[in-house]
Amino acid sequence: MVGIGTTVDGGFAEFRTVPEKQARRIPEGMPFRVAAMAEPLACCLHGIDLAGTRPGQTVLIVGDGTIGLIMLQLGKTVVLP
Repeated sequence: MVGIGTTVDGGFAEFRTVPEKQARRIPEGMPFRVAAMAEPLACCLHGIDLAGTRPGQTVLIVGDGTIGLIMLQLGKTVVLP
């Protein structure tokens, strides 16, 4: 799989071609601002899964950027009781 912005240039480009198998159609009526959060949310959920975090555990979140704030919300709603 090609990592746009990591293994090839273009992660912050205004326009970029991507392999078709890595593209997803935005459902009709879904605002772009909502669709734009799908990838960061998926990364956070994947991180929680990899870490093996379970309800009731204490977690430490380092950073208050987009990913850190999503992790905080997930910790309060998904991971923690």
